[in-house]
Amino acid sequence: MAEPANASNPDPRRSGRAFFWAGVFLCLLGPTLFAVEFALKHLAVPWYSPALATLAVLCLLAAVVRRRTVSRWAALVFVALFAAIQWYGLAVIIKLPEYKGPVRVGKSIPAFQGNRSDGSAFTNSELKGDRRHVLVFFRGRW
Repeated sequence: MAEPANASNPDPRRSGRAFFWAGVFLCLLGPTLFAVEFALKHLAVPWYSPALATLAVLCLLAAVVRRRTVSRWAALVFVALFAAIQWYGLAVIIKLPEYKGPVRVGKSIPAFQGNRSDGSAFTNSELKGDRRHVLVFFRGRW
């Protein structure tokens, strides 16, 4: 009995297609989740976005290994750059300033400049003297 030709020779155009589309999906999933978080006003560090982009790079790499085409190479390079930019942003750009410890009694506060409620600027040197001052730290809404 003869076997069908498709069983032994699968279509080479379809080889790795699932990896390609999984990579595209994972790459777009991170920014989409961040947009949803932003719309819901739930702001947190989007660590999942570069992680998903890295998984997308791995999927696209598997797609390129199975079948080398210009579109797959272009997608791999683009997504790899996108993942690298996200990791750079997560590791360097949104890094918090160094914690220098709590303020202690008798220790002077570091130099700073702020704004009054009317918009005029003031510095820490203006707070010295006999008058009492209250500083209110309003984080704001975004």
